[in-house]
Amino acid sequence: RKLLDLQTEEATHKREGRRAQNARNKAQGIALGPATATRIMGLNPERRIASIVNDSLAENVYLSLGPNPAVNTGIRLNAQGGSFTFGLDTDFIYTGEIWAISTLASTLVVTEN
Repeated sequence: RKLLDLQTEEATHKREGRRAQNARNKAQGIALGPATATRIMGLNPERRIASIVNDSLAENVYLSLGPNPAVNTGIRLNAQGGSFTFGLDTDFIYTGEIWAISTLASTLVVTEN
């Protein structure tokens, strides 16, 4: 009986751990206002992977690793799916703030773990 209880408890902990992991991996949509710098990721020393995708139909987005993004500078994400991913098959892992800006309103899809 005790072994069964321990196995059940272990299975419950594993299931809860998977739920927590899935919650951290969920993508979120972030709306950018026209010509407005927006922090899209905060400082996260635990970050191991991140992906940022431009979900806008016609507007390019520019990323800055740190504050003060500017249009036409930094990391450019082209409209209709331009993306920036780090930590996956690369040695580059950035744990600081990431900011974004675009000329017109646009949307990013951001995933972080």
